[in-house]
Amino acid sequence: QEEMNFLTLYLDIERARLRDRLEICLDVDEGARVALVPHLILQPLVENAIRHAIAPRIEGGSVTILAKRHGDRLQLVVRDDGPGLQSNPKTTGLGLRNTRQRLQHLYPDTHRFSMRNGPTGGAEVEVEVPYKPIWTEHESTMASGDPT
Repeated sequence: QEEMNFLTLYLDIERARLRDRLEICLDVDEGARVALVPHLILQPLVENAIRHAIAPRIEGGSVTILAKRHGDRLQLVVRDDGPGLQSNPKTTGLGLRNTRQRLQHLYPDTHRFSMRNGPTGGAEVEVEVPYKPIWTEHESTMASGDPT
């Protein structure tokens, strides 16, 4: 949730700059809201989508941010409706390279980072990491006052 709050502040700045040229769709399930994620993991992905897919286009476009829990995995997806990837995804800029390196450092051999053209156009970046909640199920029930 903290990461989503920070991302919302960043998106507010971009909405002020791009006005009606930027449409945002957030689809975050409740299980994802309590997951531990690296600080600022989404912002460079969203920034990249806005910078390369939305801002250069007169008509603007949309960015979709998905966060879903799938059992013991957390999936984060940033998708845009721009022109798609124009070059080799392995030769990306500094922000994406840093994100890839951070994930490898934090989740060696237990994460997935992929970039691809979306099935209906645009680009899609997906991050998958082990799901770890900010508290255990026991701590959650104790905090809610229901010790059962």
